[in-house]
Amino acid sequence: MYKPGHTFRQFPGVWTLLALVAISSGQIPVSGEPAEEKSKSELRWSKGTHVHIRTGDPEGSYSAKWDLEIGKGGDIRITRDEQLHGMRRTATILLVSGKAMAVNGLRQGEAFETDEVDGPALALQLVEKLLAKAFPQGPASVGSNSAIQVHEKKEKLQINTTSAEGEYLPPWLLSGSAKTLGPNSVGFDLRFTFQSLNAREVSALLSGQWKREPIEPTFPDHLSIKGWKIYFPDPLSESKKGPTASDYGATPGRSFDTLGQLREFLQKSK
Repeated sequence: MYKPGHTFRQFPGVWTLLALVAISSGQIPVSGEPAEEKSKSELRWSKGTHVHIRTGDPEGSYSAKWDLEIGKGGDIRITRDEQLHGMRRTATILLVSGKAMAVNGLRQGEAFETDEVDGPALALQLVEKLLAKAFPQGPASVGSNSAIQVHEKKEKLQINTTSAEGEYLPPWLLSGSAKTLGPNSVGFDLRFTFQSLNAREVSALLSGQWKREPIEPTFPDHLSIKGWKIYFPDPLSESKKGPTASDYGATPGRSFDTLGQLREFLQKSK
């Protein structure tokens, strides 16, 4: 069921994976195969600059709201608001040049902070892939109110980040609707249903807005990150790996007052 080095932990820091990807409960097998190249239809949906995702389980025990602002050069800002069994967590995570994480609002441990990013990143990939299946011609093909009904019997869906990967095996079902909200802006309301390894039917609810703006978001050098925790992703040592650890963690680093100071540090560290 699990591939060593690509498992997920059952602890509150990975709510996103527990509820959406469901690998930790054995609902989705983890594959060691290399990530597949994006199809033309997926490429049409992979250029969003601002994506808002709401997700949860049909029973209502878990819910999450994620805002992803995708800028140039590996800069991404993720705003998270999650609830699990009545417990709420909020945070803002800023990925800087793909080389560091600035985190505000989450209580961080010694390592594994890349998991805090994996959930929203995997959710974004899943939404893009599902929309590509429903509308292979891209965002421009979505009408004013388009019903979605896709029953896939042959192809799997594979999602991955640097530190996490998983796949949804066929058969799976996608239902719901989507509508054009404006130029390069699409609202979606999806129900993704698949079978777990024990043949139990599992559903994930995904709704929100996909948007591609003419100018990508930018995060200025003067942006204050004073008091934020800074992490630099590093492979975990063998002593830290185990049945409940992922392949990569993040070790806490020094502090910075502004985003510009962090960028300057990263530039000098090349």
